[in-house]
Amino acid sequence: MSEAGPLVVAVAGVTAAIEAKPLAFRSALAARLAAFAVEGRAPDFTVEADIVPGRRGGGGPGAFALDARALELVGPGFEGRYDRVERRGAIRQPASLGVFHRFLAGVFGLELPSRGGLLVHAAALTWGGRAHVFFGPSGSGKTTLARRRRHGVLSDEVVALRVDGETARAHGTPWRGRNLSAPLGALHRLRRTGTAGIRALPPALAARELMQSLFVPAPDGALGDAVLGTLARLVPLVPVFELSVVRGRPFWPLVDAAIAADRA
Repeated sequence: MSEAGPLVVAVAGVTAAIEAKPLAFRSALAARLAAFAVEGRAPDFTVEADIVPGRRGGGGPGAFALDARALELVGPGFEGRYDRVERRGAIRQPASLGVFHRFLAGVFGLELPSRGGLLVHAAALTWGGRAHVFFGPSGSGKTTLARRRRHGVLSDEVVALRVDGETARAHGTPWRGRNLSAPLGALHRLRRTGTAGIRALPPALAARELMQSLFVPAPDGALGDAVLGTLARLVPLVPVFELSVVRGRPFWPLVDAAIAADRA
């Protein structure tokens, strides 16, 4: 990535140009995003990090707000706004990589649905050459599952899903993930019950459960239509299960048996 021009990165085929200074912050950001850097691609959107010297803050995640014109992120010591029409945004903030990454993830979450994609709070692991995506509320065990694996982890926090025709893929992201992807094998809604078990979810319930884990606030209007349209294309392509695991006990045999039953 050039020191003079913007940083250009791609997640699940969607490309962002990032303008950032001072040099120290830009260099730290470039190092964090290096695995997702691309060259020769026109950006789908642009975001700018406006570092305010001496500003303190970044101690909390802030809150997203969405309306027909813009996505906003406001928190302690930072305020960001992304114009949905101009496809350009900026965030004024202290020199915190975490703050900028949250804003950037929010914009990707906004831009993916119109391109057949979704950004999901989830962990993605590969098994048998396919990606299995585990989603659910905080504390449901997504990160714990990922940390039990030494290999085949696409991400343990945020996953991008992309539908292309009759196929779907899971992609790692810069947010605690790697720049890898795999064909999507199944989606798993994690639930803590104290016992190990798995059951298939009907498509309508599967879509509702997955929607609660999307990295985009309360989509409505055109964005809501794009999200629902992508969910409607995604859910029939792969089985969706409700999965309960018990620490220390293997869960892949449950998954394999459920997929075999779904194919029968």
